[in-house]
Amino acid sequence: FDYFDYFKLFFQYLWQGHVISPYWFIPYIMITFALSPIFLKQLTLKKYTQVAIVIILIIISSIVQRPTSNLGNMQSLIYFTPIFMLGILFSANKDQIIEYIKGKSLVLGLSVISVSLMQILIIGENGPVTKESIFSYNGIDIIIFQKILLCFFLVSVLQKFETKKIPLLKFIAAKSLSIYFLHYWIIYFFYKSEFYQILHFLPGFVLFIITALIALTTSILIALSFTFILGKKSRYLIGS
Repeated sequence: FDYFDYFKLFFQYLWQGHVISPYWFIPYIMITFALSPIFLKQLTLKKYTQVAIVIILIIISSIVQRPTSNLGNMQSLIYFTPIFMLGILFSANKDQIIEYIKGKSLVLGLSVISVSLMQILIIGENGPVTKESIFSYNGIDIIIFQKILLCFFLVSVLQKFETKKIPLLKFIAAKSLSIYFLHYWIIYFFYKSEFYQILHFLPGFVLFIITALIALTTSILIALSFTFILGKKSRYLIGS
């Protein structure tokens, strides 16, 4: 094992962001930001052209799928780019889209549940479908469609509170990046704990709610601790 192997491994970890598991997002988003002129060009296209491009890219994403363990920047770029573009499209046409989905929360919610059931009962997966090679075929990942529908469902619900100030939501939003970087480790150690084993008799949905609440609250408490100790420098470690 010579020095070349050490350097190769070092740069490979940096490129893939696999120094710590959630950090795969950093090199991926840096590539996305580098491509920002392309996304700005998107806004100059006709609206229907933008919609058509996003739909085609989402279909491609469902075939390409997420890389296993998120180790593949180019695969992640292909998979998430149409979602990024959909966000741009939504921002540019926010009022029209919100007006269109207003009052459709029930339909969107049932659609989310239906696609989830399809994922579990037909495809046999209860989470994101991933694959190691970008060029291999592993079926269709319909979870991307479920997540898009979930986004629109949440927007249809939360737009009712758009003009209201909710301090708790504002606080969570301010700590969202820290929550993202920390939640993985909270969940990891929670799953390893005896407490989780005791709760394992509970229905999956109930266990999911408990896990989400523990991950959220613990991540926020750790983020506040880092901020208290390091001040503004805490953002270099946990994002906020």
